[in-house]
Amino acid sequence: SQPMQSQCSQGSAPKLLQEGEAKERKDTQLDHNETTLKTQEQFQSEKYPFLLIETQISTDTEEGKLSTTTIEPTNDCVSPTLTSTPSKAAMQYCNKLILAPMVRMGTLPTRLLALRYGADLVYGEEIVDYKILRASRVENPVLNTVDFVLPNGIVVFRTCEEERGKVIFQIGTADPVRAVQVAKMLENDVAGIDVNMGCPKKFSIKGGMGAALLKQPTLAHEIMTALVCSVSIPITCKMRLLPKREDTISFMKLMESAGITAIGLHGRLKEQRSREPVHLDTMIEASSQVKIPVIANGGSVEIKSRSDAISWLEKTECSSLMIARAAQWNLSVFREAGILPQEQVAKEYFRIALLYDNSLTNTKYCLQHLLNKCQTGIVQRVHQSQTMHDLAIAMEMENEFETIVTELETLAKRLHFKLARSADQTDEMLIEDATEIAASFVSQKSMNDNVETADASCNSENICKRPKFSPTAADIEVIDVRYSRRQFKNKRTPREYLSEYSEKYRLPEPHYEVTTTLEKKFIAICKFGDCYYAHKEKANSKKEAMQASAMAVLVARGAMECNFGPNRKDVFVRVLDSTLNGKS
Repeated sequence: SQPMQSQCSQGSAPKLLQEGEAKERKDTQLDHNETTLKTQEQFQSEKYPFLLIETQISTDTEEGKLSTTTIEPTNDCVSPTLTSTPSKAAMQYCNKLILAPMVRMGTLPTRLLALRYGADLVYGEEIVDYKILRASRVENPVLNTVDFVLPNGIVVFRTCEEERGKVIFQIGTADPVRAVQVAKMLENDVAGIDVNMGCPKKFSIKGGMGAALLKQPTLAHEIMTALVCSVSIPITCKMRLLPKREDTISFMKLMESAGITAIGLHGRLKEQRSREPVHLDTMIEASSQVKIPVIANGGSVEIKSRSDAISWLEKTECSSLMIARAAQWNLSVFREAGILPQEQVAKEYFRIALLYDNSLTNTKYCLQHLLNKCQTGIVQRVHQSQTMHDLAIAMEMENEFETIVTELETLAKRLHFKLARSADQTDEMLIEDATEIAASFVSQKSMNDNVETADASCNSENICKRPKFSPTAADIEVIDVRYSRRQFKNKRTPREYLSEYSEKYRLPEPHYEVTTTLEKKFIAICKFGDCYYAHKEKANSKKEAMQASAMAVLVARGAMECNFGPNRKDVFVRVLDSTLNGKS
């Protein structure tokens, strides 16, 4: 492929500091919004002293006692400077075509296929710090992967040798301490850490993450400084434009002063949608005002192939290009030889998803996007699929499915390793549960039995003759939780927590529907916004069922944690959202 023209090329001196300027810049502090920044040394000692000194416990072989060793920070952590020659880390982000971070889409199969088609780097989907910190690192001998697994057995993040040195982990965070904890946790398994400062979604902004950080430049700078000082891999951020051009430039310079390696720049404002044109002139000027690589993003409307991508990158005058929706529509957009038919790309994706035991829901979601313009009956067949086997039939890959699944199961048995559930808190067992729950509600509705319904403002005695809603199995997210009154004795109930949660974050009030099973047990569905949540274990009463469905919502949204002890006899519940009185 022809070389891309960017600030990182040998002849592009304007983007780099000339010799002699580095020393002058070293002693210069940026003035942002009339606030003088602390030096990184002051920042460390005053704000986060744990970054200056760490204690390492080691065994004294002579005396058989534990001793502690003090580890001082490296000098380059105290005041990183910009030089006239790009560092090895910076070169990692020069002249590259990159798969952008995409929620639900950026899982391992998507990343691997993008790399095979020609992407230079791949970003994983954004994962919130609270969530990844609950996970444990597990080396998977069956898949030859490194998995980060939640206590309930769900894989939050999975990576493998093929993407080593090329995968960037994106954090959703609003706290320097948690950000550092995440970075240290993943430092040896990813090529870089990126902080999301551009997501305009409500769930991200209300948590102080994503684009909310654009309004908190001091906090954003603290997060980036803490990360740069704590880990050895490159640190970057991805942001959107601010309303005023000078504010965008000022914010980028502020991030640069923290010592980060590169900045991803989406060429739209937080309020703008993807159909609106990017502010190309602002991108050009902003990228010329910093000395680190700038990764352009936002040109998918004009990108249909690799050559289109290179042409759009040249327009922006940035260092590299990050592709999101164009890759979501067809991952072969990275191919030098041109794009491939959607159906062919989707089949290759499904093959990788099978080999790496990807979850049903995530695989189905990605396939629906990869086949979005396909005119054959495959789209409808994928949409109607309820299991991975159904997807294999829809993709006309049933033989491959049987072969791969059999080989993985045989290997897992031989290695005495249990394959964990992947991705998004739902697997085929939970799909079956959702099907049963949906069928129960349909039956209840047709029989016109009394069904209890209640919302956050009414009591549990409100009765309606017919259910207010009866979602399909595909609409219901089943969460493995159990409500026990003794856990919440003298404390607020899950329904009270959920009511406070919806009020605090200005979300719609929850609504509940309860149905009776053939075993004279109870199942409740909680409608929260446009989503439906149910509990896996059947309850003994209608009230318990509604409490369990409220727990399901809180666990699914990361505000509560529910773990089971051996043989599921004991259950441990913890409130994770500190704003909801987390002491309980």
